[in-house]
Amino acid sequence: MALTLEGIVPVRELETPSALTLQRNYPNPFNPTTTIAFSLPEKTRVTLAIYDVNGHLATVLVDAELDAGYKEYRWERSDARGLPVGSGVYFYRLDTGTGTRVDKMVLLK
Repeated sequence: MALTLEGIVPVRELETPSALTLQRNYPNPFNPTTTIAFSLPEKTRVTLAIYDVNGHLATVLVDAELDAGYKEYRWERSDARGLPVGSGVYFYRLDTGTGTRVDKMVLLK
């Protein structure tokens, strides 16, 4: 018996974005986790890193080549060693072959 897709209607189809975008994290302020979303117009090398207010690297969430499209990653308030970070302002930075975007977030305990 062959499998067919007749009668199946997609709820939502996402188009390939036309530009690099970095969205606000949510929730913000947050505790203990937040989600960071972005869109890539093409396959590219991506680094998504978290920095403290003094500019010190806390952790890297993504360091890989990703396909075009909408992406979401969760940060669970831990540093690169897996230890929890303190309350305060943090910056998330998205670096790609097509540009760099930065935004800030607040961790409240």
